[in-house]
Amino acid sequence: TDFVGCKQQYRHRQHHRREATNLTPNRSSKTPERFKLWADGPNFDTDLPQDVTAIKGQTAYLTCRVFEGRNKTVSWIRHRDLHILTVGRYTYTADLRYKSIYNHVNDEWTLQIASVQKRDEGRYECQISTQPVRSFFVKLSVLDTIPNHNMLHFGNEQTSGLYTRQ
Repeated sequence: TDFVGCKQQYRHRQHHRREATNLTPNRSSKTPERFKLWADGPNFDTDLPQDVTAIKGQTAYLTCRVFEGRNKTVSWIRHRDLHILTVGRYTYTADLRYKSIYNHVNDEWTLQIASVQKRDEGRYECQISTQPVRSFFVKLSVLDTIPNHNMLHFGNEQTSGLYTRQ
Protein backbone atom coordinates (compact mmCIF):
# COMPACT_ATOMS: atom_id res chain seq x y z
CA THR A 1 0.00 0.00 0.00
CA ASP A 2 1.33 3.44 -0.90
CA PHE A 3 1.73 6.28 1.59
CA VAL A 4 -1.42 8.09 0.40
CA GLY A 5 -3.52 4.93 0.87
CA CYS A 6 -2.11 4.41 4.37
CA LYS A 7 -2.79 8.03 5.27
CA GLN A 8 -6.40 7.75 4.04
CA GLN A 9 -6.92 4.54 6.02
CA TYR A 10 -5.47 6.21 9.11
CA ARG A 11 -7.79 9.22 8.74
CA HIS A 12 -10.78 6.91 8.21
CA ARG A 13 -10.00 4.99 11.42
CA GLN A 14 -9.36 8.22 13.34
CA HIS A 15 -12.72 9.76 12.48
CA HIS A 16 -14.43 6.71 14.03
CA ARG A 17 -12.41 7.14 17.24
CA ARG A 18 -13.26 10.78 17.93
CA GLU A 19 -15.01 11.52 21.17
CA ALA A 20 -17.70 14.19 21.38
CA THR A 21 -15.73 15.96 24.10
CA ASN A 22 -12.81 16.54 21.74
CA LEU A 23 -14.85 18.45 19.18
CA THR A 24 -15.33 22.18 18.82
CA PRO A 25 -18.91 23.03 19.84
CA ASN A 26 -21.15 24.35 17.09
CA ARG A 27 -23.64 26.59 18.93
CA SER A 28 -25.96 26.95 15.91
CA SER A 29 -26.32 23.19 15.51
CA LYS A 30 -29.54 21.27 16.14
CA THR A 31 -27.50 18.20 17.03
CA PRO A 32 -27.22 17.62 20.79
CA GLU A 33 -23.55 17.95 21.78
CA ARG A 34 -23.47 14.48 23.34
CA PHE A 35 -24.13 12.90 19.92
CA LYS A 36 -21.58 14.87 17.91
CA LEU A 37 -18.95 12.87 16.08
CA TRP A 38 -18.18 15.78 13.73
CA ALA A 39 -18.13 19.51 14.46
CA ASP A 40 -20.32 20.48 11.48
CA GLY A 41 -22.97 18.90 9.29
CA PRO A 42 -24.90 15.66 9.66
CA ASN A 43 -24.33 13.53 12.75
CA PHE A 44 -25.69 10.25 14.08
CA ASP A 45 -27.53 9.52 17.31
CA THR A 46 -24.80 7.50 19.02
CA ASP A 47 -27.19 6.33 21.75
CA LEU A 48 -28.95 3.92 19.38
CA PRO A 49 -27.99 0.22 19.62
CA GLN A 50 -24.90 -0.80 17.68
CA ASP A 51 -25.38 -4.48 18.55
CA VAL A 52 -28.73 -5.99 17.62
CA THR A 53 -29.75 -9.59 18.31
CA ALA A 54 -32.69 -11.22 16.53
CA ILE A 55 -34.23 -14.68 16.58
CA LYS A 56 -34.05 -16.70 13.35
CA GLY A 57 -37.27 -16.34 11.36
CA GLN A 58 -38.36 -13.09 13.03
CA THR A 59 -37.93 -9.54 11.73
CA ALA A 60 -34.80 -7.57 12.61
CA TYR A 61 -34.69 -3.77 12.71
CA LEU A 62 -31.38 -1.91 12.38
CA THR A 63 -31.83 1.79 13.05
CA CYS A 64 -29.79 4.94 12.66
CA ARG A 65 -30.96 8.48 13.42
CA VAL A 66 -29.43 11.33 11.45
CA PHE A 67 -29.28 14.88 12.78
CA GLU A 68 -29.07 17.69 10.20
CA GLY A 69 -29.25 15.28 7.28
CA ARG A 70 -32.29 16.69 5.48
CA ASN A 71 -30.55 17.25 2.12
CA LYS A 72 -28.40 14.13 2.26
CA THR A 73 -29.06 10.58 1.13
CA VAL A 74 -28.89 7.75 3.65
CA SER A 75 -27.87 4.26 2.49
CA TRP A 76 -27.58 0.86 4.17
CA ILE A 77 -24.65 -1.37 3.16
CA ARG A 78 -24.08 -5.02 4.11
CA HIS A 79 -20.37 -5.44 4.83
CA ARG A 80 -20.16 -9.20 4.21
CA ASP A 81 -20.23 -8.57 0.47
CA LEU A 82 -20.26 -4.73 0.39
CA HIS A 83 -23.74 -4.86 -1.15
CA ILE A 84 -25.64 -1.58 -1.20
CA LEU A 85 -29.03 -2.67 0.13
CA THR A 86 -30.91 0.62 0.19
CA VAL A 87 -30.44 4.19 -0.96
CA GLY A 88 -32.98 6.50 0.59
CA ARG A 89 -36.29 4.66 0.47
CA TYR A 90 -35.28 2.55 -2.53
CA THR A 91 -34.15 -1.06 -2.17
CA TYR A 92 -31.31 -2.31 -4.40
CA THR A 93 -31.39 -6.05 -3.80
CA ALA A 94 -33.47 -8.85 -5.26
CA ASP A 95 -33.92 -10.19 -1.72
CA LEU A 96 -37.41 -8.96 -0.84
CA ARG A 97 -36.77 -9.42 2.89
CA TYR A 98 -34.90 -6.09 2.96
CA LYS A 99 -36.77 -2.79 3.24
CA SER A 100 -35.85 0.79 4.10
CA ILE A 101 -38.18 2.59 6.50
CA TYR A 102 -37.92 6.34 7.09
CA ASN A 103 -39.55 8.03 10.09
CA HIS A 104 -39.63 11.75 9.25
CA VAL A 105 -40.72 12.72 12.77
CA ASN A 106 -37.36 11.81 14.31
CA ASP A 107 -35.19 11.33 11.19
CA GLU A 108 -34.72 7.60 11.80
CA TRP A 109 -33.66 5.32 8.96
CA THR A 110 -34.40 1.67 9.66
CA LEU A 111 -33.24 -1.34 7.69
CA GLN A 112 -35.90 -4.01 8.12
CA ILE A 113 -34.86 -7.62 7.48
CA ALA A 114 -37.87 -9.95 7.45
CA SER A 115 -37.48 -13.64 8.28
CA VAL A 116 -33.90 -13.07 9.42
CA GLN A 117 -31.46 -15.97 8.86
CA LYS A 118 -28.01 -16.89 10.21
CA ARG A 119 -26.49 -15.77 6.89
CA ASP A 120 -27.74 -12.22 7.67
CA GLU A 121 -25.37 -11.94 10.64
CA GLY A 122 -22.62 -9.37 10.44
CA ARG A 123 -21.89 -5.71 10.15
CA TYR A 124 -24.21 -3.23 8.46
CA GLU A 125 -23.38 0.39 7.67
CA CYS A 126 -25.76 3.33 7.70
CA GLN A 127 -24.04 5.89 5.49
CA ILE A 128 -24.71 9.60 4.86
CA SER A 129 -23.82 11.01 1.43
CA THR A 130 -21.32 13.59 2.66
CA GLN A 131 -17.77 14.13 1.35
CA PRO A 132 -16.17 12.13 2.81
CA VAL A 133 -19.04 9.81 3.74
CA ARG A 134 -20.09 9.50 7.38
CA SER A 135 -21.07 6.13 8.78
CA PHE A 136 -22.82 4.47 11.70
CA PHE A 137 -22.27 0.72 12.11
CA VAL A 138 -24.64 -1.89 13.50
CA LYS A 139 -23.69 -5.51 14.18
CA LEU A 140 -26.49 -8.04 13.73
CA SER A 141 -26.41 -11.38 15.56
CA VAL A 142 -28.98 -14.09 14.85
CA LEU A 143 -29.92 -16.76 17.38
CA ASP A 144 -31.49 -20.07 16.31
CA THR A 145 -33.80 -20.00 19.34
CA ILE A 146 -34.09 -18.18 22.63
CA PRO A 147 -31.20 -19.75 24.61
CA ASN A 148 -33.04 -20.13 27.94
CA HIS A 149 -35.82 -18.81 30.12
CA ASN A 150 -33.51 -16.14 31.61
CA MET A 151 -34.04 -14.02 28.52
CA LEU A 152 -36.41 -11.06 28.72
CA HIS A 153 -38.29 -9.88 25.64
CA PHE A 154 -38.64 -6.13 25.36
CA GLY A 155 -39.93 -3.57 22.94
CA ASN A 156 -42.83 -3.09 20.61
CA GLU A 157 -43.52 -3.65 16.92
CA GLN A 158 -40.29 -1.85 15.96
CA THR A 159 -38.15 -3.97 18.29
CA SER A 160 -39.88 -7.34 18.19
CA GLY A 161 -37.40 -10.16 18.17
CA LEU A 162 -34.89 -8.34 20.35
CA TYR A 163 -33.82 -9.95 23.60
CA THR A 164 -31.55 -9.12 26.50
CA ARG A 165 -30.30 -11.16 29.45
CA GLN A 166 -31.97 -10.54 32.81
